[in-house]
Amino acid sequence: MKALKCILLALLTLCILMSAQADGTGITGSANATVEFYVYAQSGTSLTFSQDKGTILRSVGGKANLYGGFDISWYPTGQSYAAQTASLDKASASIRLSGGGYYTVRVSPWTMERLKSRDSYLGYPGVYTGWQTPAQWSLTNAGGAQVSTTPLYSYATATPLPWWYAPTATPTPWWYAPTATPTPWWYAPTATPVPWWYATATPQPSVKAKIYVYYRLTDGSLITYKTQELTPGTHYITNDLNGSYFKLVGQSYQVVTVSASGVASSPSVTFYFQYNSMGGVSAPTPAPTPAPTAVPRSAAVRVYYKLLGGATLSYETRVLYPGLYQISYDSRYSGIPGLTFVGPAVYQVSVNDQGVASVSDLTFYFNQQAVATTTPIPFYYYTATPAPYSLLNEAATNQTAIIGAQKIFPRPQPGKGKNTFNYEAAGQKVTVHSKAKSLQNDGTWWICFSGTLKCWGETYEIDHMWIRVDYFNQKSFDLDRLPVDPQYQ
Repeated sequence: MKALKCILLALLTLCILMSAQADGTGITGSANATVEFYVYAQSGTSLTFSQDKGTILRSVGGKANLYGGFDISWYPTGQSYAAQTASLDKASASIRLSGGGYYTVRVSPWTMERLKSRDSYLGYPGVYTGWQTPAQWSLTNAGGAQVSTTPLYSYATATPLPWWYAPTATPTPWWYAPTATPTPWWYAPTATPVPWWYATATPQPSVKAKIYVYYRLTDGSLITYKTQELTPGTHYITNDLNGSYFKLVGQSYQVVTVSASGVASSPSVTFYFQYNSMGGVSAPTPAPTPAPTAVPRSAAVRVYYKLLGGATLSYETRVLYPGLYQISYDSRYSGIPGLTFVGPAVYQVSVNDQGVASVSDLTFYFNQQAVATTTPIPFYYYTATPAPYSLLNEAATNQTAIIGAQKIFPRPQPGKGKNTFNYEAAGQKVTVHSKAKSLQNDGTWWICFSGTLKCWGETYEIDHMWIRVDYFNQKSFDLDRLPVDPQYQ
């Protein structure tokens, strides 16, 4: 009998292994569902995933054919804590499995919000609504490994059982039935069931965050404002101020994220405009709606940077909301010869619930010594209209920015000239020097930048080339503080 059990178990194991596919064909999925399958890697194995583009619908009309996004995770079966991940967001991707192991592999599609974030550099932020034809993926090669849609033999144990093993316990015969009397099909409990429409829980109100949307001229003057309530999630706040008198400066949308508890990533967003004179027509009152009252719960604190003798080097206005703040010197003049920071190093500022600050202004002081240089100390006026750009003070106004697009196409002039080359440089840091409006007169900002880019195993030096601002991660630097290049004014 024991020998018979061994033979039967061996045949069962062989059937399971034979039913598992060796080349991975037949394992497929789409952007609409998560798929899980199982692999036995007899030796070091590479799994190759390929995908076909789908058709996605856009809220502004039209469609786009694009690759979906998928997260591939894998781990030794029964050891999910050791999971590793990779992304499939192009035509193909591969992962590597160690030999002699049983693995669980899961392919999960990205959310629509994540696809929007990936493709924002294409100019499509917030316009995807859903798949018309979902992107499809398939496992096109498994390197000789055994692949199955059902758990393989070692699913219940970390150590696979040998083929000759048979349990010693006497199995329950197939004809065995429990002695307990089953509940008849016609039986119904005597308790009165709760009707489907009944609910005792009081529904909770939805959590929303209230933000302010400001519309200002480039000199900081307020045109108008509105409030907006946002539910938890990512929102693209768009410009709603239109008309012949005002021309938008910069991008037409800003991103605000609201947490599950209703806290917004930013209490306000601001859109800047230039006033058009309209051929001599007198300027309208800069408010298409009645002049707004001061927004509650905020205070404007002026921050000065001065010499001990009283001369002002620069100043800025900071809008503070209720709370306690530490405003510190940010070392902005540390590279200027002959200029030494004196103090104070930090100020404590509080703002109460009525929007009243403990101080209306504060000052950081510097001492100036005579030095053998003809370069004057630059004056920095931090508003929406920055100080004129000059090569003499370029080092003092440079900022570090992060490339946000998958590929970038620098040009020799802002908005004109042939693309010199394209570089896959997402996430790499560069130095931004100045900004200028596009020479195509479309109102977009272009940024002059330099840096060392690494892609395709090579290193490329970029020296004062131009690219549109939305190719950068715009949270990584301050566009307003970037000087305007006079060559393209």
